[in-house]
Amino acid sequence: MKKYLLLSVLFCLISCEKEITLSLDPMQSQYVIEGVITNSATTQTVRISKSVDFYDAAPYPAISGATVTVTDGGNSPVAFTETSPGTYTAENFQGIPGHTYTLLVTINNIAYFATSTMPLVVPLDGLAYEENSFNPPGEETNYVVTPKFIDPADEKNFYRFDLVVNGIKDKGFFTLDDNLINGQINTFGISSTDENNTIKSGSTVDLDLIGIDKNCYDYFYVLEQNADSQNTPNNPNSNISGNILGYFSAQNRQTQSVTIP
Repeated sequence: MKKYLLLSVLFCLISCEKEITLSLDPMQSQYVIEGVITNSATTQTVRISKSVDFYDAAPYPAISGATVTVTDGGNSPVAFTETSPGTYTAENFQGIPGHTYTLLVTINNIAYFATSTMPLVVPLDGLAYEENSFNPPGEETNYVVTPKFIDPADEKNFYRFDLVVNGIKDKGFFTLDDNLINGQINTFGISSTDENNTIKSGSTVDLDLIGIDKNCYDYFYVLEQNADSQNTPNNPNSNISGNILGYFSAQNRQTQSVTIP
């Protein structure tokens, strides 16, 4: 039987730059570092903020004045420049699959670091689609999109997917390891979590296949489980040293598009 896994709803985005909202003790405030190195862009970004109370709807305040570098193996560190409050970027810097990157962030003379290895690329060959078997009777047909790729049998692989339907990014996310598809063609489909923007006839769908390491997978898997739970969510473990929230990920990214007839 065709296997479907629905995207889990991510916490509501407070801003386009703030992708994750984490539960905290009311008296606790921590730095939040979110850094991504990718092979699909030549500008890399690290964002630094500070958490607020779990029940506070205010945006996380940006942290300015930090020193941020990323090192690729034994090469010289690449310095990031603060281009807006809390946002640090490096131009002309493109990640390479198979390379290991080290992030070093210094805030108020305290250093925080993390490492991440960018996985090798698993080619995304296209997108298949079919009617969602969970369509409610009498309602307009919606569809499931399945990324077409073959998982390599000789290595452990971890994936994330970003879904964009008719130009609107879905507020959910999806994680997948290769426990059930090792060495096989992927058969897990993805459907929209937005009931007002489902995949239907005439929809244009863009899907990103993101190759990530185990630390990043574990981080987002916990968020996925939090989204499915009715209990107060738990903070996922960060791969950044110190009392830090967030993550650092070297990841490869591919995009395919399809329009449903």
